[in-house]
Amino acid sequence: NYNPDNIEVMINLGALLGKTHRTVEAAEILKKAIEFKPEVISGYVNLGNVYLVSKEYIKAAETYKRGIVLQPDNANCWASLGDAYLGQKKNQEAIGALEQAVKIEENNAGWLNRLGALYAMAGEYDKAKSALNKAIAVDPQLEVAKNNLMKLERDKNAEVMRNNEKRRKN
Repeated sequence: NYNPDNIEVMINLGALLGKTHRTVEAAEILKKAIEFKPEVISGYVNLGNVYLVSKEYIKAAETYKRGIVLQPDNANCWASLGDAYLGQKKNQEAIGALEQAVKIEENNAGWLNRLGALYAMAGEYDKAKSALNKAIAVDPQLEVAKNNLMKLERDKNAEVMRNNEKRRKN
């Protein structure tokens, strides 16, 4: 009994059901909403979120990509696509998606922090430090970014010490 005239109500209901882990119902409603109004991006974002909650990362990525095709400058879609790639252990793709999100919306401390953490995992210390410092500049209260920056410095110092030790032995 879905009414295509109330697309926003359907999308909000789907999002709410997804947040309460009623993911099967949520996906069904959101798919219907997209079917009725495929141009409404919030349907894709919320359906992707439902797939993320369900750990269906490939479906989530596909759904976010469909949203991005509709609205290439939607930073939320790009950041969520990054999460979907992370779920698939595709860190380089996650970095690319988060870089896009940050390019569009450069003052999102959470995304900058996640990007910094991903750079650190990839061994790109300078990029990691830059992203984490930006995150802290945007939100000085973001403790997780401060902790990531401290961990980055410790890891970098430990790597320098290991490299010095190797050189001494050779």
